[in-house]
Amino acid sequence: MKAKTLMIQGTGSGVGKSLLTAAFCRYFYKAGYKVAPFKAQNMALNSFVTERGEEMGRAQAYQAEACGLKPEVIMDFLNQQCLTREILKCHQAGTMVLGICGGFQMLGKFIKDPDNMESLKKEAEGLSLFDFETTLVPEKLTRQVQLETVKSRVFPEGISCEGYEIHMGRTKFNRDYPVLFSAEKGDNPMNSGISNQAGTVFGTYLHGFLDKDQFRENILQYIRKQKGYSEPKNKFDYAQFRTRELDKLADLVKTSINMEAVKKMLQ
Repeated sequence: MKAKTLMIQGTGSGVGKSLLTAAFCRYFYKAGYKVAPFKAQNMALNSFVTERGEEMGRAQAYQAEACGLKPEVIMDFLNQQCLTREILKCHQAGTMVLGICGGFQMLGKFIKDPDNMESLKKEAEGLSLFDFETTLVPEKLTRQVQLETVKSRVFPEGISCEGYEIHMGRTKFNRDYPVLFSAEKGDNPMNSGISNQAGTVFGTYLHGFLDKDQFRENILQYIRKQKGYSEPKNKFDYAQFRTRELDKLADLVKTSINMEAVKKMLQ
C-alpha cells in the first residue's frame, strides 16, 4: 500500500519546521501509525552518523527517534535523478526557475567537492540549465552587499538591491550570460545574478534580495506579463508584515508567560 504523506512547510530557516515535524512523528507513532521522517533536500550542516557510518542531519535523526526507528540516511535525501527530472519537466512545461545560492549552483553542470566537505561524493551533476561548474573550497564567503540592477528583461536600471552571501562554492562560467546586477569591485557580475537568453531561468548567490517590495514587485510583474496574469488589487508590504508578525509573537509571549515575574528577575 502506498504511504500517505504529510508535508510540514515553513517560510524560512529556524522557524520550527524540524521540531514540529518531530512532534507530529511522535503523535502518530503513539497513536499506532507506522511513520517515518523524510527531508527532501537537506541544506543544513550534517551532524549525525548512522550505524552504517553514513552522515545525515541531526534533526532527521531526532525525528526518527520520535518514530521509534533507527536513523537511516535515506530519511535525509531525495533521489537526485527524480528531483532533476521533475525540475526539468516543469521547466520544459513553461515554469520559470529561480535558484538562490545552493540552488544557483545546482543550475550549472557540475558541483565539485574535492575535500568532501559537504558530501561523500567528489562530484555531482547539476541541471545543466547554465554552462558553469562550481567547486566547494574550505574558505566560506560571508558578506553583505549593496548592488544596483542593470537593464535586463526583468529589471530597469538602477534599483537598489541589498542582500548577503554565505557560501563555500566558487563558480567558473564557461560562457557569458545576461547579468541582473552590478558587481562589487573586482567581482564577476555573473556571480551576483544571471538569466538565460530566454528569460526563463535565473540564478544568484544573493540571499535576502526579495525582501524589498519594489525589487520583488519587478520580478512578479515580469512573471505576470509572461504568464498573462492580472495585477493584484492590493500590494504586499513586507516590512509592515514583519512588524505585525513580531507584534503577534510578543503578544503570544505576553499571554503565555508570566512576564511580570520575568520583569522582576531583571530588576
